[in-house]
Amino acid sequence: RGLVNWEHYNDFHQDYKSPSHYVREHIANGDRVVAVGPPYMAAIYHYYTGGVHYAVQEAIREYQFRLKDGRVIDRMTASEVIPSVDRLKTLVEDGPEGLWLLADRRLLIPENHEYSDEMKSYLRVLAQAPDYVGLDGETFAVKIR
Repeated sequence: RGLVNWEHYNDFHQDYKSPSHYVREHIANGDRVVAVGPPYMAAIYHYYTGGVHYAVQEAIREYQFRLKDGRVIDRMTASEVIPSVDRLKTLVEDGPEGLWLLADRRLLIPENHEYSDEMKSYLRVLAQAPDYVGLDGETFAVKIR
């Protein structure tokens, strides 16, 4: 629990499992999964879904690495790191037809400094109508394309 003791997580325990299982049960061939949250969250979603293709993380960490073409890859999940709202918008608008988003609503509150205000605002738009809400009432899965 040490990794998730951010004050906004003190009053509930995140349900990463059931939204991930929902995606795993509904994902089609060629669909891609986008995880929102710090790297440990992407790793948990990766474990439960069987694979995370993209991780939205504006802060690049020392254990991630940059490929020759400039893309950043997370070593824990081998997912491509989406470091900016512009890159996320491009993925949503021009990416694969089946695109799933896994996150929790508390990452999108103003007090969260993990993401820029612009990123949180865009993610809130994407998360308006989730396909599944976790047992905690905060985590969710949404098919955005």
